[in-house]
This record gives sequence, structure tokens and C-alpha cells, in this order.
Amino acid sequence: MSRRVGVLNTGTKFLGHLYPNLDTLVEKGLVKKGDKDCRANVNTVTKCGQRVLEARRDWERQYVEL
Repeated sequence: MSRRVGVLNTGTKFLGHLYPNLDTLVEKGLVKKGDKDCRANVNTVTKCGQRVLEARRDWERQYVEL
């Protein structure tokens, strides 16, 4: 995950915030954390998280023309 996101932001400070932010999203029920194998986790967006993302996109469309 960090390698994929790292393409978007190469700063080292960003990676220090990645996992605490993911944990916050898990606590809020927006992301579900699962085990991929003994070394990695898999994070997936929950149905609630999808609704929040869709609401955000709707809000953005009011102010940003694509």
C-alpha cells in the first residue's frame, strides 16, 4: 500500500501518517483491515466508507467543474 501511495507523494513525512490515518478510518468504520499474509494487511473500503466517498464527490461536483 505505501509503495502505491508513495507514487503520489514521495515525502517521508507522508508515510509516517499513512498507518495512523488508516487506523482512524478503521475506527470510524470506513475501512476494514484484514490479513493478507503474515507480513501484510489488506484494507478495503466498507459500505459506509463508500457512502461517505459518494457524498464527498457529490459535494465536490457543486464547486468543481471537471
